[in-house]
This record gives sequence, structure tokens and C-alpha cells, in this order.
Amino acid sequence: MMFRRSTRISWLLTRIGYMRTCSSGSGPQLLIRGSSMREVAARHETDHLPPTHSQRAITKALAPFGSTGELPPGEIDDLDGLYSALMDPLPVPPSRSERVAAMRNTQTDPDVFFATRECDLSNYAHLVRCLGIQGDLDGAQAAFDAIEKEGLVPDHAAYSALMEACMRNADVNAAEAVLRQMNQRQVRPLVPIWTGLVGAYLNSGASPHKAHEVLERMRRAGATENVVIHTLIMRGYAKAHMYDEAWSTFDEMRIRGIQPDSVTFSTMLMVCSSTDQFEQAQGLLIDMKLSKISPDAATHTSFINACASRAAALIQLPKEKKVLMRKLAVDIAPQSAVDAASRQMAQLQEDGFAPDGLTYQALLRVYAAAADVPGAQRVLTRMLDEDVPPTAAHFHHLLRACTRAQQFGDTSEMERNLQVASSVVPSMQALGMPVDAKTCELLVDAYARANRIHRAFELLETLPSRFQLQPSLRAHECVLKMAQRIHRADVAAQVIAKMEDIGLPISEDHRAITQAIEDRRNTPSLNYPQLPEVAFSRMRGRFVRPSVPPRVAARWQSLPGDRKKRHVRANLLRERRRRHAALLSGESTQKHPSLGDDFGDFLLDGLSREEAHVVRKAHAYLKEIGF
Repeated sequence: MMFRRSTRISWLLTRIGYMRTCSSGSGPQLLIRGSSMREVAARHETDHLPPTHSQRAITKALAPFGSTGELPPGEIDDLDGLYSALMDPLPVPPSRSERVAAMRNTQTDPDVFFATRECDLSNYAHLVRCLGIQGDLDGAQAAFDAIEKEGLVPDHAAYSALMEACMRNADVNAAEAVLRQMNQRQVRPLVPIWTGLVGAYLNSGASPHKAHEVLERMRRAGATENVVIHTLIMRGYAKAHMYDEAWSTFDEMRIRGIQPDSVTFSTMLMVCSSTDQFEQAQGLLIDMKLSKISPDAATHTSFINACASRAAALIQLPKEKKVLMRKLAVDIAPQSAVDAASRQMAQLQEDGFAPDGLTYQALLRVYAAAADVPGAQRVLTRMLDEDVPPTAAHFHHLLRACTRAQQFGDTSEMERNLQVASSVVPSMQALGMPVDAKTCELLVDAYARANRIHRAFELLETLPSRFQLQPSLRAHECVLKMAQRIHRADVAAQVIAKMEDIGLPISEDHRAITQAIEDRRNTPSLNYPQLPEVAFSRMRGRFVRPSVPPRVAARWQSLPGDRKKRHVRANLLRERRRRHAALLSGESTQKHPSLGDDFGDFLLDGLSREEAHVVRKAHAYLKEIGF
């Protein structure tokens, strides 16, 4: 009997089609045919037999050779239950957010709560945890006190539920009181208690160093450390922008032999994205692979954010650093960070994760940092095609891409980028999304970056009234920066007058912009040609570092806007370069009358008296510096 039952269980536990037992000298053998159990079930569902009779027919057909196939009713029911359990898919366990949502919606009135539950210790702990999630710390404390009134002794789970309530409500004093109560009752606090205390300090806005001191108290108490409490402290340092302390905590955890998990790596990748540590982010992914830790969706998203930080840093590199990086054979193209983010997005899907709104937001941040407007459009279109619900933040990144394209992109694409920016508001309205103040600010900034004065003022006038929004201070500051950038004091004065009319706060820095533009227009500048770092002096007979004497520099002073003088001096600079090239090639200056001592009459032909005077002054300057 046991032999036949084990034979049928082996058939049910192996995912095969038909099995047939054959007798031989060494016992039963299994012959496997290539049908799956799902196909077997589908074939048997086509029979017009009740499910119980069909399963019993299968049991009888698969009986060992030579047996009658009849089993006791109890064993038949057990086999039928096992068959049904294997054929039905396993239920998906609820996620953490779903469990929290269920506890948030739980009726916490004691009469209602215990109407269908027993008044035991586990249910009281569950009630305390539900009250903590709902934000009722006083109710959680009252439910905890009711445990002793029922004649029960609180265990560690009840204290942990009360500590979690204190953590969620950011009450450090209540959390410390729970710990003191446990010490008085000689209940040894375990890791969940210390983790809740660390979370209470971090949620209350205290310094992360206070939370780190809790870890030291935990070590002195002899509690076992785990990765959760270290990760919580790292996240506190990251939110407080203490990135060096976060790395120190990470290294300290590894030294103590505590292996990080995917949440820890995601936290450190977030640190890398905040500090433009792209190489460290790549090293963390390699470390995860070597440690055989599977990355989750948050890990991939954090790495994509690190790519966004690198793209923003590369496109903002000054010219001098770009030259140095190219000499070191460093890839400084922002497209390299975009390609890395695209590969990580593909890896996320290969690992079986579906991109969510946060993942697409990180990818949009990459294209916005690289000032790639068409790429941001493609990502947003792909997200909408995959039925991922968009938020205003996704469209904000598209507007940022348009704004950065005006600053770092090709000027030939300026009109197209403005058209994309103008289409954001109608797209949001078509999707039924409200247009917020941030969207209006970014739209005004896009036109201000393109130096479109009239359109920027028009948007300042129409957008707040169109969408029932308050006038934005940041939008007006964007137009003020435009006026400062193009040196238009009248535009800056007009913006400040408008801010006064609508009652926006005006600081001293705002008022100083107009005066700074006027001062610049009335301040002379030195427009003499740029000198080489080292040049050969014929008068001294050696190489020297050229410098401009004060009396020479005074002759080259001019006011901003004197375009004619700047044009003439640009011609002189080109003439000087031609003379220098002639000297290096060994040609005689007599072949070029303009390079002689009298400076040549033909160079002065067609010039006015003032222009000729400037040319003569330039000739005197070249002689004084030894050319």
C-alpha cells in the first residue's frame, strides 16, 4: 500500500506527462513522455466526467503494474487534494505596501477589533501596530497598557509594535521610554527595538550622529547587529547630505562581517548619484555580482540616477577641463552616460522587472541632464505606450531638457525645442493632469533661456490667470536673469516694477541687477589683444612673458557697445598674427608693407580719422611689447 502511494506522489511531484511503471527484477521504472502536467490537465478537462471521477480515473490508470488500482477512500482524497494543490497556482503573497494599507484601514476600536479575534497577546500586538500606522500614538500606548489589564505579560513582539508606533510618529521621548521600560522589566531588547529607536531619531529630524550613537549603545548592550540598522543609518546620512559618513558606515559594516543586501547597495547608489560618483556606482554593481546579490528595481533605478548626475557634470565641463580630459583620453561625451542608462534599463527588463514611474523618471532625468530633447520625448512616449501612469514630474524633466538645450545644445534646434516646450501644457491637459506652478516656471525659463523677451513676458501675464495659480517668484527671477545675461537694464526694471505691482517680495539682490547692468555699460574695459604666455623679445634677446604696461593699457580702454573700435582691434589682432607667422617662416617684413615701421599707408585707406588714430595706437602698442 505504501509502495503504491509513494509511486503516485512521485508522479505528482514531477512535472511530466504520462508515467508508466514497468515491473522488472530491480523494481519499478518510470518511462517519461514529453507532455506537461498542464497539457494533461487540459486533456482531462475535455472529458465530460466530474472532476473527482476524472482524477480517480487518472489514479487508477497510473496504478503499478499488476495492481487493481483501488485505494482506500482516505488515500484517494489525499491524492486528489495533492493533485489539486499542484495544479492550482500558488497565491501571490501581499507586498509590504499592501500589508501597510490593510493595517491602515483596520477598525481599531477595541470592541470592533476583538469582536472576531481572541484577546491574546499576538492580537494585542497587531492592534498596537495598526494604531501606530494610523498615527494614533496615544491609542497605541493605551492598547499596550490594556495587555497587563487582561492579565497578560507583554513580550518582545508587543514592545516591538509599540516602538514601531513611536518611530512612525517620530517621538524620540516615547521611544526612549519604551527602552527604559524594557530594561526595568528585564526584557532584553533585540534588533527590532534598536532599529525602531534609530528610525525615531531619523524621523524626528535629529542629526544622523544621534542615530549612530544608538548603534554604539546597541553594541554595548550585546545585541546582534544586522544589515537593516546599518542601512537605516546610511540612509539618514544620505538624506542629510553627509556622504562621507555614509561611506564610512558602509565600510564599517563590511569590516564587521555584515554582508550588505540589495537595499544597502541601492542606498549607496543613491549616494553616488548625489555626488557624481559614477565609477563608484559601477563598482557597487560589480560588487553585487561577485557577492551573488540580485539587484532589485530600486537598484537599477538608483544606478540610472547616477548616470543622470554624470551626464549633467559632463555637459557643464568648462573648456579648460575638457582639453585636459581629452589629453588623458577620457570619454567626456554626455552620450556615454545616456548609453549606460539605456543598457541598465534593458538589464532591468532582462531581470524580470517592469519599469515603473520612478524608473522612467530617472531615465528622463538622464536625457534632461544631457540636453537631449528628442530622447526625452521618446522615453515619455514609451512610458505612455506601456500604460505607466504619468505624473507632473515626468513632464517637468521634459521641460528641463528643453531649457538645458537652449543653454548647452545646438542653436539651430532652438525653435524646435521651444515647440516641444509649448506642447507640454496641452499634453498634460489632454491626459487630464492639472498644470501646476512648477510647470509654468519651467516653461517661462525655457523661453527666457532662448532670450525671447516678449514671449516670456506674455507667459508671465497669462499662465497664472489661465490655470488659477499664484504669481511665481521663480518665474520672474528667470526673466531677471535673462535681462542680466543680455545686459538690458530696461527689461530688468520692467520685471521689478511688475513684481511690485503683484506684491511679490523683492530683495536687494533683485534691485542690484538693474544697477549692475548700468554700471557695466559705463565702466570701460580693456580690449587689447590677448598676449601669448611666452614670446621672444628682440630687444632683450630672450624669451619673456609679455605684460601690458599701465600706460599702454590705458590707451585700450573702451566702453561696452563701442563695436567699431572692437572691430578695428580685431583686424589688428589678425594682422599681428599674420606678422608673427611671417617671422616664424623666415620671410622678410619688406614683402609686407603693412608690417613695416611706417605701418603702411594702404592699411589706413578707407578709414576715418578716429579709426586711423586707433590703428596708429595699435602700432605703438605692438612696438612697446617688442613686436
